[in-house]
Amino acid sequence: MTLTAKRVTALPLIDGSASDDAWKSAKAMAAGTTSWRAVYDAGELALLVTWPDRNLVIDTVRCWHWDASKQGWYTTKSTLTTGVKYPKRFFGIAFDIANSTIRTEGCAAFCHQDGAVQHHNTTAPDAYVDVWLLLGKHGFGPASGGASFGTGDQDVGWLAGAESVTQSGDVLFDPEDKLNPRSPIVGTFTFVGFAEDKSISPKGDDTFASKDKPALQYCARCHDNKPGVKDLLAGLKMEDARTFGDAGEIPYLRNGDLADAVPLYIEVSPVDFADALVLTQAEIDAGEAVAVAGLTAGQIGQSWARYVQLNAVVPELVLKTPSGSAADVRVAATWHSGVWTLELRRKLVTGSPDDVAFSDLTRPYAFTLTMPGGPAPLLKSGGTNLVFEP
Repeated sequence: MTLTAKRVTALPLIDGSASDDAWKSAKAMAAGTTSWRAVYDAGELALLVTWPDRNLVIDTVRCWHWDASKQGWYTTKSTLTTGVKYPKRFFGIAFDIANSTIRTEGCAAFCHQDGAVQHHNTTAPDAYVDVWLLLGKHGFGPASGGASFGTGDQDVGWLAGAESVTQSGDVLFDPEDKLNPRSPIVGTFTFVGFAEDKSISPKGDDTFASKDKPALQYCARCHDNKPGVKDLLAGLKMEDARTFGDAGEIPYLRNGDLADAVPLYIEVSPVDFADALVLTQAEIDAGEAVAVAGLTAGQIGQSWARYVQLNAVVPELVLKTPSGSAADVRVAATWHSGVWTLELRRKLVTGSPDDVAFSDLTRPYAFTLTMPGGPAPLLKSGGTNLVFEP
């Protein structure tokens, strides 16, 4: 398959809408149930992806619930049966930086070999991959794959919406979804923010592994502080996985204490379902969300009553504006009554070695995508390329 980027004089506004004239001039590519368009100018690339998705799922297994009878917190995970696949959405795009086998093996080049075994490293020396996680944060770990994807201890929170979240129109929650009562099938929701930008290296290759990276320090939260979990920063080894976040402040922080017993923050009075399920650093700074540690049980109960009214829970991540190379990929996505419209935009050449550089517009750039639990197939066979029209 080939995605052809059309050269345009003005790139579209990244707002989760496909109405810009630039998109109309670009040729569409179908991949499973997804439709793709690409445009570029002298400095940047923009992608548009649309696909059907019956319900909106923005809560995850580590979201927080308040139990008034016990005056304590618990997570969605504790209410699930072990091995049950929790319905969540995760969307990632991976580009070959150098010497990867993405063009022939697809995701098997760096993630799910034969669709099963996870290795999270490239399989050849000097092979590197640039990964953009667009809607959901990918939780790595032995309990995050296969039928139990998303039910492990690792965080897999909703990623989009650090800059803005809007909800409009009537909202109808899916009455047939017995596993997740918080999945709208009617409504309009728009999330604007950033992708999580990562790189994947060969086994044993520490090219992009730096103790100074906030992304590595974030991972060390569990690896350095939980018994029985391998010390990540001591040897920069996470089993054989060589997945590292880009340099700069990452677009989220964990909304939980070190013991994962209580959330750090809760919104005082969220305005709607989307506002409740997306917690941002900007809301904390503005006083719209407050530290749970400073609240009495009665005050928590008052705020929680608003969450119950909205059919919401407290999210597991706090979203924030990233910096440096971690802020390379701007994203806006709108879910409208069963259809996603996602736009992203990135510089052709960022200058960071852990990013794919679209510097030679005369050659193809191999990529693959994955949407576990979503409507599009896992493209494992490779053969998908981005090309630039002169």
